[in-house]
Amino acid sequence: VGLGVVVDRDGQQVAVVAAGRLPSGQAVVEVVQTGPGRTLVLDGEEVPPATFVRRLRSRSKVVGVACLTTGANRDLGDQLERSMPIGPADYAAACSRFRSGIRERTVLHRDQPSLNDAMKTVGQRGVAGGLGWSGEGATVADAASLALWAADHPSEVGGVFKVF
Repeated sequence: VGLGVVVDRDGQQVAVVAAGRLPSGQAVVEVVQTGPGRTLVLDGEEVPPATFVRRLRSRSKVVGVACLTTGANRDLGDQLERSMPIGPADYAAACSRFRSGIRERTVLHRDQPSLNDAMKTVGQRGVAGGLGWSGEGATVADAASLALWAADHPSEVGGVFKVF
């Protein structure tokens, strides 16, 4: 399982999304948690995103955690040991892979309102010769795209993923 972790530009929303590939080659994407501001809730406790991800790693085998290399996300990536830094070119490629997978039905998701709403409202913007996500819904769409990228570019030992 790969994780994508994104904090929006204004620090108003954070999203953690998990993704993995089935033996059939199809990907499954699941929103682990979204939250306002820069905290998430795990075991009844509000924690920063880096702490949240560290605890998920301690409970599960995660093959990679992808973080953007811009703005607050760069700080988040620096706080996470062994994170995958995703620059503009890889970000555009990750968004393209996710968008194509949704369109071609090779990327499945668990019909979660946060991802459904994000994909209905998100816009696109030019990035590094490709397209990235913009506007409302971008934080969740970014995290989903990065999670799929992390799953497809493993950097750690894989295994079973458990949220709780």
